[in-house]
Amino acid sequence: MTGWQPSPSMGASSKPRVVVIGASGQLGSDLMQAMHDWAPLGLTHADIEVADSASVNEKLDAAAPDAVINCAAFHQVDDCERYPEEAFRVNALGARNVALACARLGAFVVYVSTDYVFDGELDRPYNEDDVPRPINVYGASKLAGEHLVAASAPRYLIVRVSSLFGRRTLPMRPWRSASSSRAEPAGSCMPPTRVLAVGSSSPGRFSSTWDGRSICVPSGQ
Repeated sequence: MTGWQPSPSMGASSKPRVVVIGASGQLGSDLMQAMHDWAPLGLTHADIEVADSASVNEKLDAAAPDAVINCAAFHQVDDCERYPEEAFRVNALGARNVALACARLGAFVVYVSTDYVFDGELDRPYNEDDVPRPINVYGASKLAGEHLVAASAPRYLIVRVSSLFGRRTLPMRPWRSASSSRAEPAGSCMPPTRVLAVGSSSPGRFSSTWDGRSICVPSGQ
């Protein structure tokens, strides 16, 4: 893991103790499989409630992780508009709770954010230096989570990703730019984007991990 440093207690051949929060979701389940050699501990919503600091502290204290990847999110865009308090409770307060626990335990924390922190108006891929301008509750709540992670943990990485695809590919989210209320149908393409690693605790060490054309995934595949 770029930017991660082993704890002094780990031997040269030891593998880090990694916790994946949201392990049963689309991203989390793929991470669990991709990282199987490290034998990560997967925590689902049934195991941990990120918006409850007591739950977070209990589970992470027991796991004693070297690194935590926080994939938990309230991410259905329309539901976020209907239930904004829940969106901020999970995406912002939950991110803060995980980051604070990691800071206390000396663990590295990865917060998975979204390209929805932008308004979609640029005619080029976004980069790490572009100013966020969310236009919906989902994007605003995830941006709040970014700020709270950065303020709460000394060792962190914030990753902004676009539409996910993998073994559990779901229909793509409708995309709306600030200047249009028209939603593209599932299976259409979002504007070209990058996977961005931003706001890390090691400035200058992280860069975009992917840069290219839009990826289109037909719905139902």
